[in-house]
Amino acid sequence: MGRIDILKKPGNIFNGDEIGMQLCPEIGRLLGEKGEKDFYTISSGKENETITVLCTFSAAGDALPPMIMFPYKIIPAHLLESVPDDWPIEQDEIEKKRKKEARELKKKERERQNEEKKAENERKRQLKQEEFKMKKSKPTKRKKSL
Repeated sequence: MGRIDILKKPGNIFNGDEIGMQLCPEIGRLLGEKGEKDFYTISSGKENETITVLCTFSAAGDALPPMIMFPYKIIPAHLLESVPDDWPIEQDEIEKKRKKEARELKKKERERQNEEKKAENERKRQLKQEEFKMKKSKPTKRKKSL
C-alpha cells in the first residue's frame, strides 16, 4: 500500500541519464596550401578525452544538480573551480578501479615483504642456534696449572 502512495507523487519518481562530452572537440581545421591533395589536421591530441555528466529529473519537472565524472586520478584545480559548489563531482569508475587495484598491489607487496622479513629472521635464528651448538660441542682445552 505504501508503494502505491509513493508512485502517486511525481516528485518521488526520478529518471537519470548519462551523457559523454568531449573536453577538446575537434576543431575541424586543415593545414596546407590551396590546391594541395594531402592535408594535415590540427589537433590537440586530446580529442578522445571526455567527461560524463549524469542528469537527473523528477516526474514533477524538478532537476537535481548534474553529477560530473572526470577521467582523472587527481582532478585539476581549474576544473574543480569551474564547477558550481552544489554539483557533485566524481572520479571515473575506471580510475576508481585502478586505485583499488593499486591498493591491492601495495597490500600484496607489503605482505610479500613481511614474509621475506620473517624468513630472514628465521634463517638468522637458525644460524645462531647452529653457532651455539658448534661452540657447545667443541671440546675446551684446559690449561695446566703450575
